[in-house]
Amino acid sequence: MATKTRRRRPLTKQRVLEKAIAVADMDGIEALSMRRLGQELGVEAMSLYKHVANKGELIAAMVDSVVEQFELPDGEPAWDVAIRRCAVRAHDLLIEHPWACGLAVVPSDFRTIGGPRIRYME
Repeated sequence: MATKTRRRRPLTKQRVLEKAIAVADMDGIEALSMRRLGQELGVEAMSLYKHVANKGELIAAMVDSVVEQFELPDGEPAWDVAIRRCAVRAHDLLIEHPWACGLAVVPSDFRTIGGPRIRYME
């Protein structure tokens, strides 16, 4: 009798990040723990530390992932149109990911502010 071996998708930083965002979207950032994230991914929590150093780094990467989707003003000749488009896109994303708003604007650790947030602030 042959047994089926179930092939598990390899754990990657991107998978960890996507699942963490999904958990935060569903139940709020307070519900996110490394243990819960590991359970959601079907791995031990310790496996996550191969991809992120700690929960703070994970949350910073989650916020950066949302902010890098903001549409930045482009070569639009009418600056007010470009700024409005940028603001509307940011608003839509922050409605979709309500946990990210406070963290993007006032991060708990200023050392973790990444490129996407700096680019948006500029």
